[in-house]
Amino acid sequence: MKITAESPDLSGDPCFIFDFEKTEIKLVIDKGGKIEHEWKNTTNSEWASAWIGDAMIAGKLTIFNTVSKPCLIKLLNDHGFPVKGSFDIWYLRLADALVDEKKLEGIVSEDMDFFQPDLKSSLTGKKRIEYLKALKGKLRKDLLKRKIDVRCIHGWIK
Repeated sequence: MKITAESPDLSGDPCFIFDFEKTEIKLVIDKGGKIEHEWKNTTNSEWASAWIGDAMIAGKLTIFNTVSKPCLIKLLNDHGFPVKGSFDIWYLRLADALVDEKKLEGIVSEDMDFFQPDLKSSLTGKKRIEYLKALKGKLRKDLLKRKIDVRCIHGWIK
């Protein structure tokens, strides 16, 4: 599968994430299938299934149990992260479980909810991209204290 599209709304070219022959990145999904379901609902479902299959064949996919920790939920609520009714919580629940097992390098996200949720609607365009690239955000910094390193695409390009 080949990804070639670039978007002016992204901080960098995401192709390195999808090229399993060239990337060091490993994907992790939760055992309950919430993250896989999210990927299939936010992209073309057939494409997501093929991508996940390619990751499995390449040995770049791990399935892991999530955990629910009240202290993580409190932290997210305190920052205005959409905990209820959002699949995004599953990324952080999984990341928290992976930190406990010392198996997390980080999360790739362009979503302001993972950096500074209260700025999501007001910070747009180039200013949003500059903010993401600068690794700003109160929530991002608090997640980093928990060893959950959230960076935009640009932040993971080597």
